[in-house]
Amino acid sequence: MAVTSFEDPMLQRRLGLEIKKQICDRLVMGHEVSMDLLQGLLVFVAWYQYFCVPGKHQYFLMVQLCVSMCHELRLDLNEKGKRGLEEAQTQGKARNPAEMRALLGTYCLSSMLSMVLRKRTIMHYTSYMEDCCTSLSRRRDVPSDQLITPFVEIQVLQRKISDAFCYHDISACDIRGERALQITVDSFSREIDGLKKSIGSTNRNVILVQHLRFLEVWNHEIALYNELWQSTFVPARLALPETNHSIQLSMQRTNMLWQLVAATVSFHDWCLSVENAELLHFPFSWWAEHSYVFIVQVKTVFLDCGAGITGQEQINLREHGQAESLEADFRRAAGKEVMIPHMLDLYMGKLAEVTTQLVDDDGNRDMVYNYGVVLKSIQSGYESRIGAENRPAPGQFETQQKQSSLSQLSHPEVRITDIQGSMPPALSTNHVELEIDDPRVSSASQLDLQYDLAGPGFDEFVWDTMMNDFSFFMPQNGPSV
Repeated sequence: MAVTSFEDPMLQRRLGLEIKKQICDRLVMGHEVSMDLLQGLLVFVAWYQYFCVPGKHQYFLMVQLCVSMCHELRLDLNEKGKRGLEEAQTQGKARNPAEMRALLGTYCLSSMLSMVLRKRTIMHYTSYMEDCCTSLSRRRDVPSDQLITPFVEIQVLQRKISDAFCYHDISACDIRGERALQITVDSFSREIDGLKKSIGSTNRNVILVQHLRFLEVWNHEIALYNELWQSTFVPARLALPETNHSIQLSMQRTNMLWQLVAATVSFHDWCLSVENAELLHFPFSWWAEHSYVFIVQVKTVFLDCGAGITGQEQINLREHGQAESLEADFRRAAGKEVMIPHMLDLYMGKLAEVTTQLVDDDGNRDMVYNYGVVLKSIQSGYESRIGAENRPAPGQFETQQKQSSLSQLSHPEVRITDIQGSMPPALSTNHVELEIDDPRVSSASQLDLQYDLAGPGFDEFVWDTMMNDFSFFMPQNGPSV
């Protein structure tokens, strides 16, 4: 009931506080463990964006409670105490479907937590979970059971990518050099394509399609890290004896950066095509992935590819006529991403349609408004660094999209359209085109009135958190909205 009360944010917040009290009294203090409690907690955490307070989110704690209860109920084992399902089935003691769903739901939430906080997963995928997916897909007691396997498979692949590239600690990554990185990214791309084909054209679930688009970005994020593109050797034709780094912005890396840009554009195309009212129905994962993609775009614009390249190396590269063309490619990429302020305007316009004017006793607005404030802060921080004079007017948006160098570069396309029939009618294969008088386009002055910027220092704090921690989540000791 708390999750579905989004039309009355103040009531929803009161219900959320009551749920937290129940969690404290029954789970923490009362040591109560039951399937009903776990199922309720899973729903609560899946839509946790409605119940967390900015700077005091406690998302990690809530997911840990789910994992702890799952272990105490022994849901990660069959009734015989084994991790295989077949033996339990032969004994007639297989877990019931509700228990299997709870186990898989806990795994998906823990995987999402690992992505959001960029940490190692606290719950690993097992062969028993795979057996549970197979069993539920075969039985299909409820229509949503057919979605369980693809959702779980997406999370499994997400963790594989994250663990391979050590997104929790990029300095620990052993995959280095453009050849090794390209081979690994290509391998994961084939797995993503395999997921698309296995899901097929029958699944039109909006969140499922978004997860697949997110995976494309997640896979190519590795292009952002200069230290991984440094090789321990340099071709003799490019370097003098004292050179100790290879070229960092090579053609191969440039192409991967463009693939990353294309994946983020594809992701935003999908999100912008969603009806405004539908945003309130989406789980926490939608908002987490949306935040992540914006951070990737900002990091792409501010990517410092010159770090670690010595002055002599720069001279060597220029002598071979490579540096200028590569730098020009990167400038075009940055120019493409200057559309970020306008994209933020579009999203803030969508959010303005579903936010309310209600304020609780502590002066807090609803979740949608708070998210809009963060986007506004990102926009303000971006423009203060790039320069507002470079920001195109809404009327220039379509023209500049057609002139964008993104469409002129040769690189593998992000083929999310392999999932035939899953695209909304309004969605095109290029960037979303909006007319000046489109209701989704809000003027800067309207957005300034709708989303008041927070107190002094908040913009800088949000920006630093985003760039340093790769997150919109703000630590508890930071400024509040």
